[in-house]
Amino acid sequence: MTLDIKRLKQLGAGTEAEVFCCKVKGMPGKFVDKRRIIYNNKELADQTLKRFIAEFSIAKDLVHSCIVEYKYFMKKYEPDTDNYEFHILMELMEGEDMEVYLKEQGPPLMIERVRQIGAQLISSLRYLHACKIIHQDLKPSNILFSGDYEKVKLVDLGISNRLDKTKATRAAAQGTTRYMSPEQLNGKLSFKVDVWAFGCVILQFATGIKPFEEIQNDMSLCLKIFQGKSPLDYALEYSLYDCDLIKENPDFKEILK
Repeated sequence: MTLDIKRLKQLGAGTEAEVFCCKVKGMPGKFVDKRRIIYNNKELADQTLKRFIAEFSIAKDLVHSCIVEYKYFMKKYEPDTDNYEFHILMELMEGEDMEVYLKEQGPPLMIERVRQIGAQLISSLRYLHACKIIHQDLKPSNILFSGDYEKVKLVDLGISNRLDKTKATRAAAQGTTRYMSPEQLNGKLSFKVDVWAFGCVILQFATGIKPFEEIQNDMSLCLKIFQGKSPLDYALEYSLYDCDLIKENPDFKEILK
């Protein structure tokens, strides 16, 4: 399928892809276009094609109110210029991601808000795990808000894996260190990977502070996580949080359940 895509605004960019808000000729509404263009490099194009197909294959059949809908995959080759284009079109969420939201709005003032957002994330993870899929990179920047900021959806299944049982694999190394579980750092993938990351995310949402906030070096982060100390235990031990929600709800671990 060849789509006539009109880019409207760039939403983000990384080493693997650029992300745009776009319209598609003949289709109503707006979409998100995750795009990668490869110039004059067939080997890199083949690797990129493999990654895009893997992501789209995992995500295209998922139907859940708290997971962004993947709609179309397109590849294009221009022989005159030897350029390769790869596109994944997704549902557009009108709000910011959770990381931007926390920077602009700060953490919520009411524990009910934490429960509301946490329940939506848990629902999406339960669905993924029932489908034998690990998200593997759950973090605030991969959680998008609706325009009214009442609803969240997971996005970016680019490194997600299908899993029937816990396994040791080099794929476990993919993810964001600050949100990785001890098992993941030890080269093992299981559904616990997402459960640990959820705890990190919801704690950050409640407080506005990243897990292991004062540790900036990846090696030091890994050592601290290997010790088995959760971000909450670490924060309480070092008195990092001056947070009304934690003061008013001292048994915060129960809130995370």
